[in-house]
Amino acid sequence: MKKTFCPLTVIASLAATAANAKTEGHYLGINLLRTDAKVKSDSDAVADRTLPEWYLHQKSETDYGVGLSYGYAFNFNSFFITPQVSYDVLKSEVKVGYLGTADDPFSQSVKIKNRLTAQANFGYDLTDKFSAYVPVGISSFRYQIQTSDILTTNTYSKSNGNEVSNFFGLGFSYQPVKHLAINLEYNKFQNLKITSERATFNSGRIKADVELEIVKLGLAYNF
Repeated sequence: MKKTFCPLTVIASLAATAANAKTEGHYLGINLLRTDAKVKSDSDAVADRTLPEWYLHQKSETDYGVGLSYGYAFNFNSFFITPQVSYDVLKSEVKVGYLGTADDPFSQSVKIKNRLTAQANFGYDLTDKFSAYVPVGISSFRYQIQTSDILTTNTYSKSNGNEVSNFFGLGFSYQPVKHLAINLEYNKFQNLKITSERATFNSGRIKADVELEIVKLGLAYNF
């Protein structure tokens, strides 16, 4: 009887472990983020277009941030859907400018401060410990755009606002031990456009097209 009971106990234990390893239930996570932002900016004033070296700029910057996330995974025979919300502090800043002469500078700063995100992860449990998923969602970004234009007189503008952008990406999750998962996720954002108030000497507004990519490394507790 004991010889029969022991193997059955082991099998039952393994089956229970495999079931617990599925992507399902509550997930509360803390994340580290790398943000790659490329800003293409120009003035919308016709008079400013005669000076493209002043107002037409493109620059990229890489910055780092932190965030928190919560999601609940529904599992259907190894396929899963995870609605998720998150809040991230990004502190991404891209600075551009044209000095010309010491008396005639133009400078611009575009800051992406933070984001509030709603997304859904569509994935599959490849093994008891490893899964892959496609995240799709939308983020509301808090931003600040600041410009300074000096041409005999000083024109200065700083404005804050919120802008929404959708994204898609790819993610992987690894569960080394029960209740803990390590996640690596990539997000690429679409159509993130920021516009300043009247900012240039010719009363032009700066239009900044932001190409944004975020890589997120996270640790999540499953309960």
